[in-house]
Amino acid sequence: MTSSKFVKVGLYSQVFLLLFVTILVAQPKGTISGKVVDVETGEPLPNVNIVLEGTMWGAATDLDGQYRISYVPTGTYNMVAMMIGYSTKHIENVQVITKQVTKIDFTMGFEIIEGTEVVVTAKALKNTEAVLLKDRQKAEALSDAISAEVISRSGSGNAAEAMKQVTGASVVGGKYIYVRGLGDRYTSTQLNGAELPSTNPYKRAGSIDLIPSNLVDNIVTAKSFTPDKPGNFSGGTVDIKTKDFPDKFSLNFSASTSYNDQVNFNNNGPISYSGSGSDWLGWDDGFRDIPGPVQNEDVVIPDIGKAGSDLET
Repeated sequence: MTSSKFVKVGLYSQVFLLLFVTILVAQPKGTISGKVVDVETGEPLPNVNIVLEGTMWGAATDLDGQYRISYVPTGTYNMVAMMIGYSTKHIENVQVITKQVTKIDFTMGFEIIEGTEVVVTAKALKNTEAVLLKDRQKAEALSDAISAEVISRSGSGNAAEAMKQVTGASVVGGKYIYVRGLGDRYTSTQLNGAELPSTNPYKRAGSIDLIPSNLVDNIVTAKSFTPDKPGNFSGGTVDIKTKDFPDKFSLNFSASTSYNDQVNFNNNGPISYSGSGSDWLGWDDGFRDIPGPVQNEDVVIPDIGKAGSDLET
């Protein structure tokens, strides 16, 4: 194909396009405008999509809920208003008149979308120092606390040993808690908010050495009164909170061993003492038995005082 033929084809295309646009513009046209508001509050709804069904004509509302669709060919249309969270609104048989503005307003209401039930379960952690520190910052009462995180690092075997880490608390007899130096009659000991009874009829404080540390989630010591606490203490109240019941079965075990290189596996001991051949196992093989002559019941062994004053011996 020569260049002249290309020029003719291009010219024909431009002429055809110009005629199409002229015919399209020459068609009688009108305008549709209006406002979209909430059916309950009457507030304008922005970003609502307004569409003429079966056509490519449409618009979106502005911040004031206003919309305007211009250059709509004259005719009858069905209009649809759509927005996420609101029910779709339909208006049928909307007449578009040449060179006139058709006023169409919409009122839209919320749409409840039902889906499958979703259950979200969450549990607040109370066994870390960060969580307890945050609770103490918001607490109305003067308090101190120790978490399972610190208890595990300290190597405490029971709740009484763990309380040694709490400021202002002291452990008496390895089981009773005194707060701020006051006796057991001024201290309240609780387990998950319930008063602990005492195993000693002459003492009021409970024996918390009976509670193993691996069951403790946190220990909170309150040193001032609040309405949710009993008023039977003046020194402080100690509330021991245990861990929740486990959701599934778990089994843990541990083993450890140690030895002293000066005693174990060393026959001579730390001071070069010649012992029995089985000393490294922890028992004697008879090397230290009483000599045979001394084991005789008829042998009389004088004491030091008598032997020193006996001139014959």
